[in-house]
Amino acid sequence: MGTHPMPFSSQIYIERSDFREADEKGFYGMAPGKEVHLKYTAVYLTCTDVKKGPDGLVSEITCSLSETAPESREPAEPKIKGHLHWVSAQHGAACTINLYDYLFSKEAPEASVEGEEAPAEAAEEEGAEEEVAAEGPSFVDNLNPDSLIVKTGYCEPDLLAYADKPGTSFQFERVGFFAVDKDSTKAKPIFNRVVTLKESKDKKSL
Repeated sequence: MGTHPMPFSSQIYIERSDFREADEKGFYGMAPGKEVHLKYTAVYLTCTDVKKGPDGLVSEITCSLSETAPESREPAEPKIKGHLHWVSAQHGAACTINLYDYLFSKEAPEASVEGEEAPAEAAEEEGAEEEVAAEGPSFVDNLNPDSLIVKTGYCEPDLLAYADKPGTSFQFERVGFFAVDKDSTKAKPIFNRVVTLKESKDKKSL
């Protein structure tokens, strides 16, 4: 598929989910005092300070940088398990990310609520000669409120070359597969999630 350059700078963006203020077993992201590797580079970062915004969320992380792999140091250290994707803050392009999910929260949207049976008894209206069947659950009751979540983020500048080509698809690192939206432009790129990585792996295993 070829290669392309990835600009690097002293300030970068990482996924918010790749940082935790308290490290946990099995978490390979960044945490205070913990070292991680930036994918496609010879750069290893260790978090030394954390700043928060007025909303209480982490807004800035200060790190020390090393260009020597832990296993190559004296004395040698264990290999890094955390390999994070990133975008240069200086070169990254602002973009809109539409995270589409299932439209319904149930596989059979018109099914009754779990554990309850749909009304089966007929309701008789006063003065009426015919019975009227009670209305069962509607598919509207099972609409997924999170079927579309709109996020803002930053992408590699190389993606702008395709931002005005609707339908062009990409795999976003460690996130999923996305396609360029019909309203996307180079000035305002918009990408739509087609499928998550987990879903794509599940389908391959069928």
